[in-house]
Amino acid sequence: MKKQLWILFLSVLLLSACTKWLALDEEEVELPPSITEIKQESTANFDQLRLKYYGIGSVLLEYNNKAVLTDPCWTNLPMRDVMFGKIKTDREGISLMHPELDHVEFTLVAHSHYDHLMDLPFIAKNYLNPKSKIVGSTTTSNLMYSAALEQPFVNALPFMGSNEKEGDWLYNEDETVRVMVLESHHPPQVLGVLKLGGGTVDEALQQIPDRASDWKEGETLAFLIDYLDPAQKSKIKKRVYFQSSEGKVPQGIPPASVLRQRQIDVAVIAGITKIQNLKKKIEVLNAKQNVIVHWENFFRAKNLEAKPMSPFAFSRLKRFIKENNLQNRVQIAQPGEALDF
Repeated sequence: MKKQLWILFLSVLLLSACTKWLALDEEEVELPPSITEIKQESTANFDQLRLKYYGIGSVLLEYNNKAVLTDPCWTNLPMRDVMFGKIKTDREGISLMHPELDHVEFTLVAHSHYDHLMDLPFIAKNYLNPKSKIVGSTTTSNLMYSAALEQPFVNALPFMGSNEKEGDWLYNEDETVRVMVLESHHPPQVLGVLKLGGGTVDEALQQIPDRASDWKEGETLAFLIDYLDPAQKSKIKKRVYFQSSEGKVPQGIPPASVLRQRQIDVAVIAGITKIQNLKKKIEVLNAKQNVIVHWENFFRAKNLEAKPMSPFAFSRLKRFIKENNLQNRVQIAQPGEALDF
């Protein structure tokens, strides 16, 4: 029954897009420079925030040689594998990106579907510093149990805040980066009414799942990230908001008391199908800059040009940005792109 629902979900998505998402017969080409040569230089000498977009919900946020990684899944799987087959990390594809992640202080997992978490074991083993903290839900921890990650895992739930209450700050070792976890929400994927991949994993798994439907959502989280002045740690140098699911406002929004403390520099927001909700989110967060992620068709190979999951919704998003004169405040991140703020 679960497999049938998963197939139904993907089939409805295909019909709703009114376009060909997955061109299985397209000629494969070499990875474009934007993917293989994504800017890797350090930001240690610049008073700027650099955002590197790896696709889906994964961004690398760098400031003053400190970094935060989100939703570590860089593998784009063909739809046929997600629907009918087994799934696994594209180790060769990730290696071609030559990621430099030894300065990552936190890896944040917003929820535990495969497209937000699956590559963590490979990335953690090969690229993350052993002292880097991984933050996620109980479900995240149970899915990752057999990977025996060297990095410490922080269960976010005891520290979690909400729109109505402040959460407890989580700090890195030298207290120059802190993270507040916020209760968020993952909306139904099919026509706004049917949710698939929901539920939790309540026991530690003895092996990593190889079926997409076994990667349960768990609790869905959003995050507020502060980069602090090393010389005056009460001073916030940069503030970033991250939400990789299209939660309805006020779900996942920091409480007003926190928003009043310091304006958000960059809000990283997923989802393009509910424009009115996006508009309200931009208004409530009042960030200086907003970056849209998780818009592209992640069933499409990474060595092909990125195309939207829903061309109709994508066109409506671009029209919304233009009609509201938001070109200077809202950007649509391209996979492989590095943005400086």
